[in-house]
Amino acid sequence: MAVLDEVADVLRTGHYTRNIASALQENRDEIKEMVREKIKQDQKAGRSNLLPFNDRIIEEASETTLRVFLEILAYPR
Repeated sequence: MAVLDEVADVLRTGHYTRNIASALQENRDEIKEMVREKIKQDQKAGRSNLLPFNDRIIEEASETTLRVFLEILAYPR
């Protein structure tokens, strides 16, 4: 219980999420590239390779994914 209380305190203060957001920002290009690679390797998303402009779609998906994560981490709740 004490550990859970400690984790809850860290999450409430915002330092944990702020540190994650900072790390994501510092490594933004590498993370976008990893997301891009994972989407291309994903067997269920593999059909996206048949779409015209699929590289642009994947680029937008990786950028959107990162942006949403950063917004979630900045959310005060």
